Formats: sequence, C-alpha cells, structure tokens
Amino acid sequence: MTSPHRPASHGIPRPRVWAPLHYPGFSTLFIGYSVSSLGNGMSAVAVAWLAIELAHGHGAGLLIGEAVAAYTLPGVLVALGASRVLKRLDSRLIILVDAIFRAVPLVLIAGLTLTGTLSPILYVSLLGCSSLFGLLGIAGDLAATTELLPSELHVAANSLNSVASFSASIGGPAVAGVLIATVGPGFVF
Repeated sequence: MTSPHRPASHGIPRPRVWAPLHYPGFSTLFIGYSVSSLGNGMSAVAVAWLAIELAHGHGAGLLIGEAVAAYTLPGVLVALGASRVLKRLDSRLIILVDAIFRAVPLVLIAGLTLTGTLSPILYVSLLGCSSLFGLLGIAGDLAATTELLPSELHVAANSLNSVASFSASIGGPAVAGVLIATVGPGFVF
C-alpha cells in the first residue's frame, strides 16, 4: 500500500538529486550556470541602480525602464528570429557565444562607470548588446545538460539548475546591494 502523499515507485530506483554532479562535464556546466545565475541576480539591482545614478535626478524612471528593457528584449527578439538557425549549432558553442556577447559589453559598462565616462545612451546600447543571446544561452544550458547526462538524470540535473537559479535570484540582489553600498555599481558589473 502506498501513501497518498508519495507515489509508488514500482521498484524503479530514483536517482539522488546530487547524482548529476558526479559527471565532470555536468559539474563544470553547473558551476558556470550557478555563477552566471548569481550575476543575473545581482544585475536585477545593479541595472536599475546605475540607471538612477546616470539620470542625475532627471527622468530616472524612464531610464530605468529603458535599461531593464534593453537588458532583456533584444535576447527575446533574437531567440524568436534566429532559433531555427541556431538550433543546428552545438549547445556548447551557443553557451560560449552568449557568454562572450554578455561579458564584453558588461565589462565595458564597468570600465566606463569606473572612469565616469558612461552616458545613458551608451549604457542602454551596451545592455542591449549584452542580452542578444541570453535566451539562446539558457536553451544551450538545457541542451548541454541533456547531452552530458543519461536520461534518468535529466530531472535531477534540471532540479539542481532550478535551485541554483532561484537561490541566485534571492542571494544575487543581496550581494549586489552590499557591493553597491561599499564599492559602487561599476564593480557589480
């Protein structure tokens, strides 16, 4: 007899949630995904905070809206328009392209912020460039997970990725707040 709260396993052993981490390829991907997720969580605060600073009290709400839209919308448009072409590519290549397209503009934002030469228009433009392959990078992460692990570990691996993502959406803003308060928003980028 089975409990109403626990489905019968019918003798099929369930993999432990940590089992995917025993595969070196996935554990490396998971570390990268976790760090990237933390950065995304931090950006939830940093993107808006820097927009407020760049607005100098004039039109801050509009600049925040533009910055947040630029940080997400181009990636959605590229994903809708280029997904057929890019699905033929290796998932690891898509992850790498996303990482480069994300890192270069964000490093430029950090450097220009630290030197005091970042303008609002350049800020929004660089955020737009950083988001170009964001959704495709997520798709690449999911595809790489399935390529690196046997099918019986896919649910456990996706659970680990979800926990990392949700934890980062909670912890990232807190880390960003501490960094912004101590060293400024340029360092968060």
